[in-house]
Amino acid sequence: MGSFILFIAVLVIIYQLSNISRNTADALDKQVALQYEIVAVEKRMDELAELLSARQSEGELESAAMADADELVNINHATLKQLTTLPKIGRATAQKIAEARPFSKPEDLKLVQGINEDIFADLAEKITV
Repeated sequence: MGSFILFIAVLVIIYQLSNISRNTADALDKQVALQYEIVAVEKRMDELAELLSARQSEGELESAAMADADELVNINHATLKQLTTLPKIGRATAQKIAEARPFSKPEDLKLVQGINEDIFADLAEKITV
């Protein structure tokens, strides 16, 4: 009777080891699949970064062309797109400017986070309230 119980115990152990082996193989297959997905996502991120860089370059050229015009930008009424035509003003800073409105004088723009004296000096002749 003791050898029968030992035989059953060995069978249970073998069964458990086969389950562990199968689960390990499944986990490894999933890991490999995830690694392929990660590589694909990284490639897509690189493509998007290149596209974004190209569009930013185009936007900077467009912004520079628009900012060269002699029109003053009213910082109290300008759209985000108009604000981004100003030198050194990106989308995030334009949003901060819009949120800080109204301004009573152009110098109040220095109170906006991201606008320091140097940036304001570049903007001073291109803005109005």
